[in-house]
Amino acid sequence: MIDCNFQESTLTPTQILEEQLIENLLRVDLKPIEEAESFQKLMSVNDWNGKQLATALNISPTRVSRALALLKLPHETRVRIDNGEISSRAGYELSKLPEPELQAVTQATQNVTIEQASQAVSRRRKEPKSGRGIRQTFIAESGWRIVATSNKKGTYHDIEQALTEALEEVRLRIDNRIKLT
Repeated sequence: MIDCNFQESTLTPTQILEEQLIENLLRVDLKPIEEAESFQKLMSVNDWNGKQLATALNISPTRVSRALALLKLPHETRVRIDNGEISSRAGYELSKLPEPELQAVTQATQNVTIEQASQAVSRRRKEPKSGRGIRQTFIAESGWRIVATSNKKGTYHDIEQALTEALEEVRLRIDNRIKLT
């Protein structure tokens, strides 16, 4: 007679949810909004930030932040992203726009391209702003000059956050082969 002593592994409800979410994320046919919602749930369940989630899933933090940005979009726009009418990358660009401008861009055309979304964001950034703010210039050893301006007071942490977002935009433009003008 063979005596088999199996120790039964008991998972907590949180661990079960985490495993289900990770399995869903590994599905190839996962839609962009489903992915973003899964990221958000996994972060909530584990009390993680985006960087911790990216490390746990072995994906880039940029992918996490871009996906989560989609959840800020109105329901109709998220549906259009999941239907493939708007790419998730264009959706990320659109998430940078305030609601009225977002609606104008998405209603103006059936299929919003990344370039159209980027142009709308660029137009928005070029608008003059009122008020007293800050202007800080950074010069790289290579000779590039980066100027950070804001219409409000801020800190170096605010500048760091803005530069991180700008770097994500630069990477997106590189990925999409958008040329410098």
